[in-house]
Amino acid sequence: MPFFKKKLVQKIIKENPNIDRYKLEKEAGQSKKGKRIIYGHRKMYFCIHSSLKEIDRDFGHNLIKEINLLKKTNRNKKIRILDWGCGTGRAIRELALQNKRMEFIGFSKDSYIEWKNYSRKNLKFAHTTFPILERYLKKNPVHLMYSRLGITHLAEESTKFESIKLINHLMKLREGLIIGGKILIAGEIGDIAKETLEKSGFAVEFRDRPKYEEKISVLTRIK
Repeated sequence: MPFFKKKLVQKIIKENPNIDRYKLEKEAGQSKKGKRIIYGHRKMYFCIHSSLKEIDRDFGHNLIKEINLLKKTNRNKKIRILDWGCGTGRAIRELALQNKRMEFIGFSKDSYIEWKNYSRKNLKFAHTTFPILERYLKKNPVHLMYSRLGITHLAEESTKFESIKLINHLMKLREGLIIGGKILIAGEIGDIAKETLEKSGFAVEFRDRPKYEEKISVLTRIK
């Protein structure tokens, strides 16, 4: 699937007159550097090559806060963190560079050429299926998972994240967390999902994020 740089946004609009122009230009980040669009398969969707600062902002500045908390409470332990839907891996690479004693995993259903240069001793990328990832995490549980866009692929047509597919995946991911481990989701899960996940061994809370109407969801494994 070909990559298109920002300067081709207008060409895409011309070829697709019915597209939401405002949303396209906003998501493509025409006034910002470091963002790209992928266009193909008769539809448009966005792959944002975002910085850690942008990712943390979308989590209401809770991502870096949670990582700093992990450093304080696990001083002599190996901390493992997973980015579910890492894209090109720009943000998780920044985290790996800043936290060399931690281990980071970037997971995506697609692979990116940037991974070859971004990989480090404490950063690995996984281009695999969810069942394989699930089995790996059961043997190698993580302290923190976060998902900005990857999880939206499981939400199907729900306005809030409460599809059966999403709930089942999150329930399976519970065993891939240590006790007390957390999953951060850049969006609100629905009431049905919240109730089901709380019965399965999660504590669920919602946190505000500046400039967003929707809160983030924080799932903590309690058993």
